[in-house]
Amino acid sequence: SKCVAGHCTGGVCAMPDNLGCYNVFTEQHDTFEYELWGCTTWTTFTTLVPSPSGIAVPSDNRVYVADFESGAVFAFDKSGARLSRIDTLGNGIVGITFSPGQSLLW
Repeated sequence: SKCVAGHCTGGVCAMPDNLGCYNVFTEQHDTFEYELWGCTTWTTFTTLVPSPSGIAVPSDNRVYVADFESGAVFAFDKSGARLSRIDTLGNGIVGITFSPGQSLLW
């Protein structure tokens, strides 16, 4: 896509005003909304998570991605190489975060 004064003028933009507003949804309602000001580009980080539903990047620089379908959390290095899989007790996980000391994954 092209940028003109910080606005997307080509490619896929989420909103008609080309500012790139994105909503994050749960099954019940919107959880939050954020806007990207200025043009952005994106690439696919991984295709190994069928239904990504949360992301956390703690200070160890690994990328943890929750999978709604399986309930698993996958750990990747920043290049996108899968490091491990953490199975949880069920599916339907909708987000992840680390504890303040980053010793627990919630």
